[in-house]
Amino acid sequence: MKLDRLFSGSQFSNSQFSNNSISSSISARSFARGFRRTHLVNIVAGFAIAGFVAWGLSELPSFSARVANAQSSPNASANAGIPEGMAQSDFPHGVPASTPQDHIARVLELVIPSTFHFRATKPDGSVTLGTGFVTGGDGVSLTCYSLIKDATSIRVMMTDGSWHTAKVFGGDDSTNIGLLQINVPPGISMQNVTLGHTEETAIGDPVASVAMPFGKAPIISLGRMCGIGLLPPGIGERTSMALIDARTGADMVGGPAVAADGRVIGIISSAFQTTDSAGANLAGANAASAKSSSNGWIIPISTVNRMFSSYQDRGLLRWTSLGLELSPVRDFSSGVEYAGNFGAVIKSVVKGSPADSVGIFAGDRLLEMSGVPINALDEDAMPALRRMLDLNTAGKPITLLIKRGEEILIIDVAPEELP
Repeated sequence: MKLDRLFSGSQFSNSQFSNNSISSSISARSFARGFRRTHLVNIVAGFAIAGFVAWGLSELPSFSARVANAQSSPNASANAGIPEGMAQSDFPHGVPASTPQDHIARVLELVIPSTFHFRATKPDGSVTLGTGFVTGGDGVSLTCYSLIKDATSIRVMMTDGSWHTAKVFGGDDSTNIGLLQINVPPGISMQNVTLGHTEETAIGDPVASVAMPFGKAPIISLGRMCGIGLLPPGIGERTSMALIDARTGADMVGGPAVAADGRVIGIISSAFQTTDSAGANLAGANAASAKSSSNGWIIPISTVNRMFSSYQDRGLLRWTSLGLELSPVRDFSSGVEYAGNFGAVIKSVVKGSPADSVGIFAGDRLLEMSGVPINALDEDAMPALRRMLDLNTAGKPITLLIKRGEEILIIDVAPEELP
């Protein structure tokens, strides 16, 4: 009765309740067994935790000592982030940037103080604005020769607002490398950038382009290295080029291209053009994409290093010529592959040139120049070879080692200065 009142008005009948009672009894027994198992597990876990805590307490002094030793080690923080197999000394400006903010911080600290805006006045009174950067404490600086060619006066402004006069120190049209000498006041040493090597940068590595096109306020654009050792038509005759996708418009020309460690690896030379002078379409791009492309060419600092002594000796370079058109052994552009893997093939000889006058013929193979072996296996070797041949002194004979068939010839020839 008592149970009936509890379920009064419910849907449960007495038989249903009886079945539920049986189920409840079974559930109660299952619960008891489960409780005993759970209680046993908890007891075992308690012992395990107590043992682990006891071990931790016994190890705490030695672990703390290891932490203290690591923190007190002089290499603990200095070596953080350094790739295996390299040392802190391999990074004079610190470990290469791991974030864009790190990269910009290095540019601001190591490059911006040495970067300047300049105004170059030409003979017709026109003014060219550009960017350059200091490479020597005495004021020797780099920019693009196209900006300073024939300038009658140059005035530079540094990021601190100070300004100085400058003069053209050296340069040439072919590589577009230009050198300025800033007139530094006595007793003043200018902060200079640290030069790196473009070839030590890999495709995909971060590169920043820097310029001061309108005054002392800099522009910094971040991008990546897109190509190294490239030979673009029209501008890759005596130097290979590198391609970056940081901003490199006309207002950025002459500025430095900066690697992640803060070293300058190139001079911003020109925006990327996707068509050559003959109108041939490169990379399948159209004229509209060429104009809108943010990619740009940089002159590798390695080329500057190789030619700097020539600028010091001669100032403005006057290229010379023997009258030879050379071809690599594997001439992909002409679809011709010559026998052997040595020397450079003389493709043609200009009529009336110095080479023509001493009896050098098309089809001969150039093996040496003044004792220096020549090995132009493919087109990549040609810019350095052209520089070597064309930087000789006009009127001063050089000795060539020529292979003609099975015969080896030694021929002296004096180059002439190009107009």
